[in-house]
Amino acid sequence: MPIKINRPTIQARDAQVIAGINKHLHNMPSILLLGVSYTPASLVSFVQAQIDSANAATAAKVALQEAAKANQATNEKVNPVIRELRSFVINTLGPDGNVLTDFGFTLPKPRKVPLTADQAAAAKKREATREARHTMGSVQKKKVKGTVEVPVAQVAPATSPAVPAAAAPAPANGAPAPSPSGASSSHS
Repeated sequence: MPIKINRPTIQARDAQVIAGINKHLHNMPSILLLGVSYTPASLVSFVQAQIDSANAATAAKVALQEAAKANQATNEKVNPVIRELRSFVINTLGPDGNVLTDFGFTLPKPRKVPLTADQAAAAKKREATREARHTMGSVQKKKVKGTVEVPVAQVAPATSPAVPAAAAPAPANGAPAPSPSGASSSHS
């Protein structure tokens, strides 16, 4: 498979080949290459033809790009006028198919007006699709907040609060329970 070389690289190589032929091979009577006999001058003109061909291709490419830009600019000016002319013809002469085809225009497509039942069914289908896909508008998305679950191993053990004296169980020996203030109560 031959290696692809771009045009500027080929032109630079060919110019170098011509310089080498002129410097080192100019005294040879003929050079046999691929079964064809070349004189140094004919070999130089043969290689120069490739350089000239590449230059012509480059010039043609530039001309094509400029022509394409000019065509695009013309299209941008003419197409709106043609659309307006089509509207003028339809409004002035009517949407008659024969008149429009004389201008190369097509008939306007009739607009399909959906029935109210179709619109209602379409609205229900849209809502069902949004619900199935969990799609939300920007306002609904703002309300959604993520939660983070802490793994059980990382939770610190809860410390039990001090039991108040009033909630302490009564002594088992039948003695009266201490009062919440810590003072013993006296009965009179």
